[in-house]
Amino acid sequence: MSNADIPVHIDFFGSLKIVTPYGEVTENQINSIQICKFIAYLILNRKSIISSDILTAIIWPHDVEDPYGSLRSLAFRTRKILKSAFPGESLIIAKNGSYTVSKDFNLTVDSEILTERINMISANKKNHENFSDFDRSFIENFKGSFLECLSSDPWGLPVCTFYNSRFLSYLYQVIDFLFLQKKFDEIIQYAAKGLEIDPLSEKLHSSVLSALLCQGNRKLALDYYSNTVKMFENEYNILPTASFTAIKQKLLTPD
Repeated sequence: MSNADIPVHIDFFGSLKIVTPYGEVTENQINSIQICKFIAYLILNRKSIISSDILTAIIWPHDVEDPYGSLRSLAFRTRKILKSAFPGESLIIAKNGSYTVSKDFNLTVDSEILTERINMISANKKNHENFSDFDRSFIENFKGSFLECLSSDPWGLPVCTFYNSRFLSYLYQVIDFLFLQKKFDEIIQYAAKGLEIDPLSEKLHSSVLSALLCQGNRKLALDYYSNTVKMFENEYNILPTASFTAIKQKLLTPD
């Protein structure tokens, strides 16, 4: 099997995981924020060759003694950790002091699949059947926020925020489609996944309430509404918007 035929699947949502036919490497096995950042930056920018200056600034934003030596050491450790999944050619290669991801492997990355799904939804808004089954599978395999280990990092925070926001936008569109299909159990299930990223998303909470009402579960919907308002106030010390609190009247008024 040539490298071009070797499938490499990379997950960023939930936690970093790299899977090949030879094995898998997980974030827990890596056990290093710097190595996770090194791998993530190179994969997310894998069409480019990244200079050592950029990488050292990304990986050690507050400076590090001997940055180039530290980067060489980090790259060596990374290749060693990835060896079980890449027994032949390394996934990450050095080129004249710079680094890049080998173009010889057939990579699929969950964040790039997300972008493809968003583009397909936008292009086929009137023909949802083209993507529904795949989207269900993609969301059901969703494991959590984008690279949570980097969510407080100067580089990682905006990247995580960007991809989490894209996932939520995507999820909103899928939920709208599921309402058309009257798949209310799936709406509740998928909204719960989005609320793991943004527990304050009024749109997702409203989707749960609407789905419960459509199922005839008015009492359950009222309980969910009350618990959600308490969560906003007690855990986050904020008040929900007037448009969200207005839902209560709908919940109290039988059709």
